[in-house]
Amino acid sequence: MANDRRYLFPVITAMVCVLLYMLYMWLQPVYTYIVLDKRFDAHQYNALFQFMAGQTQSLAVYFPFNGRLLVPFLASLISSYDAVFAFQWINAISIIITFGFLIYLWNQENLHPAAIAAGSLWFFVHWKGPVRMYLPDPITADVPGYWLLTLWIILLNRFTGGFWQWSVLIITACLGTLQKESFIGITAASILWWVWKQKKEGFPVQVQWPILTIVLTIITRALASFYFPPVIQGWKQSSFITVIKSLWLYILEPQRVLLLPMWWLMAYGVFWIGLLLTNVKRDLFYILSITGILLSAVGGNDVSRYATTFFPVLMTLILRGVTASKNPGQMAALILLASLPLSRFWELEPDLGRFPQQRYQWCVECWSLAETGLWATYILLTGWVLYLNNKRQQLRLSESE
Repeated sequence: MANDRRYLFPVITAMVCVLLYMLYMWLQPVYTYIVLDKRFDAHQYNALFQFMAGQTQSLAVYFPFNGRLLVPFLASLISSYDAVFAFQWINAISIIITFGFLIYLWNQENLHPAAIAAGSLWFFVHWKGPVRMYLPDPITADVPGYWLLTLWIILLNRFTGGFWQWSVLIITACLGTLQKESFIGITAASILWWVWKQKKEGFPVQVQWPILTIVLTIITRALASFYFPPVIQGWKQSSFITVIKSLWLYILEPQRVLLLPMWWLMAYGVFWIGLLLTNVKRDLFYILSITGILLSAVGGNDVSRYATTFFPVLMTLILRGVTASKNPGQMAALILLASLPLSRFWELEPDLGRFPQQRYQWCVECWSLAETGLWATYILLTGWVLYLNNKRQQLRLSESE
């Protein structure tokens, strides 16, 4: 009976999350793409979709979108004429798969049920999260990246280096690269960490497999760019130049250096405090979290969205801290409640095609330093109070012993 009760809480949480997802799907308006600002990424993915669905005979997309072939291709298999419908289905299936993978991963990590519940609810209600961010703008390549990253972690978490394991890992890495080129960075960081870990623990490493995995992801991206070249070609059309441009922008606009940590804070709210509740192990989650934070800083002007795409690793690292706190049930509830004002769960993003003037309200990176700073101050102060409360409980426990 005790075990039955243990599984009852996660089941109820999952049911609530699915109901929330269905509610948001029903209520959330979708952008009117025909009048949407042409600078939105959706137009590039729609061009890929139309080409793969046979609606057009020529392709004209810009770098780096030209190599992000996986999701438009999958969408073209669902519908050859309605992009919104096709991408909505891809996103819905991806959200369900990701949620299932996350629950499996978090149970493998022995996270507290309350921590799992808090992380799950944040996954579904945060306006910059994997669910709500793409309901108004479904024509995107991002959403399948969540389950690909979660699967990647699951595979590496129990990785021993057998032939079939390497084969599945390579296939996942290549699919992830076709979803988005940043997966090359994820692959390289993960493989280098695994080689270091094996050598540290005294296990032999066949270096040909790690090298082959990284090389194949690079070849996959190169082939995609070769067969689907960008409309503007040249040496400037590369991820390296994108990174250089981003770093140069921080020099030209120094205030971005101050705003950067605030944008990161907005992605996870008060949940960040979980990192201070325990000693962070320097394992795969730590390495990929650092990788994600660095990539988000140089990946363009969508820092908070980019940081959210690493939800499977960052949130797992955070929830470990919540689980390690003296009262994980209470801590999970307090962190979730404190973060809810940042989730904007009561608001729906407007149709920015018809109401472009409202875009400012839904773009964290567009806010002024004062506006972002106000929320950042709230997150830091609230997190500090929760941290002190946890320390006080630790002190009481040690005194009672």
